[in-house]
Formats: sequence, structure tokens, C-alpha cells
Amino acid sequence: MAVTRSSGSGKPSLTVQAAGRSEPRAVDDPLPAPAPSSSSSSSTTAAKPATITTKAPKPTTTSAPSTSTTVALPCAPAAPIYSLALLRRPDGNGWSGGANPALERSGDGGQTWTAACLQADAVTGPGGIYGIAFTSDGTRGWATGGSGQHPIAFRTSDGGDHWLASTLPADLTGSLGTVAFVDDRHGWTVGSAAGQGPANAAGGYVLTTSDGGVMWTTQPVPSTVARLNRVVFADTAHGWAVGVAADGKPALVATDDGGATWSLRTIPDDVRNLRDVGFLDARRGWAVGDLPPERRTDPLGVVLTTADGGATWSQQATTSNSLWTVAVIDGQTLYAGGVRGLWSTHDGGTTWDKQPFALPALDAISFTDADHGWVTHSMFSTVCRTGDGGRTWVGSDVRRGGTGLACTPP
Repeated sequence: MAVTRSSGSGKPSLTVQAAGRSEPRAVDDPLPAPAPSSSSSSSTTAAKPATITTKAPKPTTTSAPSTSTTVALPCAPAAPIYSLALLRRPDGNGWSGGANPALERSGDGGQTWTAACLQADAVTGPGGIYGIAFTSDGTRGWATGGSGQHPIAFRTSDGGDHWLASTLPADLTGSLGTVAFVDDRHGWTVGSAAGQGPANAAGGYVLTTSDGGVMWTTQPVPSTVARLNRVVFADTAHGWAVGVAADGKPALVATDDGGATWSLRTIPDDVRNLRDVGFLDARRGWAVGDLPPERRTDPLGVVLTTADGGATWSQQATTSNSLWTVAVIDGQTLYAGGVRGLWSTHDGGTTWDKQPFALPALDAISFTDADHGWVTHSMFSTVCRTGDGGRTWVGSDVRRGGTGLACTPP
């Protein structure tokens, strides 16, 4: 039997159930596969306390009784601020990752937000949730980030009603960026160790899981990579990640064997920063960033494209301001968030149109089709949503009682 009881501080709790008389030796994922009917849930209730089952050895004598006890683990305090990561689902609902760290769900199309219960002992200090991913049916999901100079990762298998901390390599520092899954078991996330230098980091790394995020292990990356921020996979073999090299130049790494080996890819010499990468399939992809400012106050944004899986990249277009993130909808429609604007293309990236924004920049965007999407800036708490391809926008604040900002200029 498992029970949930208060943490004594008025906060919700996670419950741990232990069986047997000895010290627990193994931990199972307690969340069963959800019923098919839960895949499109739009509940606005908060994520619930999770139950962790621990197994102990069987008694050595047949007369030894079997006992069970419960230990309550409190949820981390939820004081959401900022929106650092977004994931919009096709049904209009979804998630925002924020600072402190915080993970919030919207069940009413992005109008209001409710904080999830994140396991308190996994949150060791200030930080944020920077990556969110879900399976296509919306049942299994993952969230990654950093807290107190330590990376953190959580997982759910019931659509976000319950979240559990994942097991990460013990010696990692710093923070995790985005996370990518190709099915309900195989996933990757990228990060960087705490440090200084041109990249404000001491080395980039890639983590992978083959058990749905219960445990993560490291994969080797080139030693010249100082930071990795964003990752994307087309299938279990082909993946790409962008970040910064130790000399401060942009770095783009790729794998065609599921991450067993990662290697640097050559990009045009005049690119100053690469901030995001997206792929339609194993061959067609785009990366965005900026060029040196030269005699301008602000650098030009740049769009790179590849048709051979990232073996070669060419400059496809430039924009009047830096680009920070990209969303690939299909082979023709893409969105790119940048400085004070959202850029869109409907011809595969040949031409781009800009819609001005009141937010200083858009560094998290999530579109589920050509019309419906969410965007935000990481230093504000406003999530802007559109249902008409960006012609009009409505904002909401992830903070309880917050008024947010206007999405577009008056």
C-alpha cells in the first residue's frame, strides 16, 4: 500500500513506498503505461505527487514477515518566473519551463498555467527548465535543465500528472539544454559543465537514454566543444547539436550512429553564432544564428541549410536581426524567432517575412502546424499564442496573478 501525506509545510508531497526489512537496493519506475484515453487529456489540474516503489531482497527465512513503510518526499517550492522553454501540443495545450526551476502546464490552450510537482531533493538551487519533449500521443514526457550548478532531468508516463527525477551521471555539473526523443525510450539531451572562458562553460556533453529517461549516460563529443545548447534527432541514428567551441566560435556536431560518435561539421566561416538547429528528416535541415555586425549596431541574422544530413552547410538567407530559434513545420513552412520579431517562410527558406514583437527577442518557440504556435523570451514571463500563422497574438503570464506584457507593438 502507498499513501500520500503532507510535507508539513503546506506543500504537496511525493510518496515513497518501501517493501521488506532491508535497505532498498533498486528503484522501479512506478508509473504504469497510461490508458489510451488519457493521451488527449486537457486537464488544468496541477501535476500530482508521484509514488516511487523500492524493492528489497526477499527474507532469508520463510518465517521473516514482509513489511512496508512510507516516506514522504516534499515537492520543490513552485514560484514560477520567466518562460525558458515551450512545448505546444496539437490539441492546443502544453507546457512551459521556467526559472527557480519550474514546470507548468496549460490545459486551456495557453490562457492559464498550473505548476507541476517536481521532486524536491532533485532541485538543489536556482536554475531553470530549458528543454521539454513529449511523445506524439502526449503520454510520456521529459524536462531538462539545471539547478544549483547541477543538471536536472524529470520524466512522466501519464501525460504530466506525475513527474519523477531521472538518474544522471554523478560527476556532471552545469546545466542541460533541450531534449529530444524519437520514441518512448530513446532520447538525447545536451549540456555544458560549469566554467568560464568564451563560452562560459568548461566542456559540452551529450547524454542519452534507452529506457525512457529513467537513467542517462554520457556520449563522447569532440574535446574542442565548450558548450552545447540545443539538440534535434530525426531518428534513432541521426542527430545534430549546436553550441560554442572553446575558442568562442560556433560549433555544430552531428552523429549518424545514435551518438556512439559525434563529430564537428564545417559551417561558413563568417557565421558568428549558431543558436538553434532543426531537421525535417535525416537529410534536410536548417540552422539559425547571426553574422558579425561589421558597421551595423546589430548583427544580421543568418539561415543555414543542408540537404545531405549536415555534411555540408550553405548560407540560405539573412535577416535584419539575429535569429535565436527555429521551428521546422514541413519542407516549405518554417518559423524563426529573433531580435524583436518572428520570421516566417513558406518557400523552404528562400524568402523570410518579419512580424515585429514587443518582446526584446524570441528564444523559445513551439509550433504544431503552420497556424498554431507559442513564442516567448527567456527573461519575461509572457507566453504569446497565435492561431492564424502569426497575424494576431494573445499573451498570458505564467506567474499566478501576473499581468504579462503585450506581445506586439501597438
